[in-house]
This record gives sequence, C-alpha cells and structure tokens, in this order.
Amino acid sequence: MSKPQEDKSLEIVITDEEARDAQVKKQFPEVCWKISIPGKNKHGYLRKIDRITYEQATGLITKLRSDPEMLRAGECILLGCWVTGDDEIKTDEDMLMAAAMQCHGAMETMEAVLKKI
Repeated sequence: MSKPQEDKSLEIVITDEEARDAQVKKQFPEVCWKISIPGKNKHGYLRKIDRITYEQATGLITKLRSDPEMLRAGECILLGCWVTGDDEIKTDEDMLMAAAMQCHGAMETMEAVLKKI
C-alpha cells in the first residue's frame, strides 16, 4: 500500500509591506528604489537617478572639492528622485538625514571603457 503524497508546494506569505510595494510598483512603474526608516514604519519610493540629479550630487561629493558634502548630495538624490511615500521622511530632520545618507546607493551607472587605439 502506498502512502498518500504530502503537499510540498511552497507557501508564499505576502506581508502588508510586500503588498504595498507591489501596489506602488504597479501605480508607479518608474519606481526602482525603496528607502525605509526602521522603527518608524516610514517608506519612500524613488525612481532611477537622472543625469541632472546625478550631476548635481556628483558635484557635491567629487574628489576635487576640499569639503565633500555627502549629506547634501544624498538629499539632492532623495528629493530629485522622490516619486511617492511618507512625506515626513523629507520634512523630519532626523529621518531626512538618515535617508539622505543611504541615497548614494542610487548612483549606479553603466560602466564604460576609454582606450587609446
């Protein structure tokens, strides 16, 4: 006599956060980054960084400056790429500083190689 087969299908649990992320992504397809403030349940959604925002942020942190302004560069990215979310992140000083310091991760670019021939 054979044993009944156990159902080994993977159970997927969708949290409220995942559902919210999916809803935001559906409503705003350009969203590619999410910034969260742990413990505050505050989230913001950012689009891919554009050339103008990238140039402004890079100008604030370039090695040619004697005083790189990392916080201002992050704030430039956060505000320049903001799509939707809890606006308190942009207005509360502590949340703004925390979010701005994480926004440097959005500065990804394609790699190019220059070679003399």
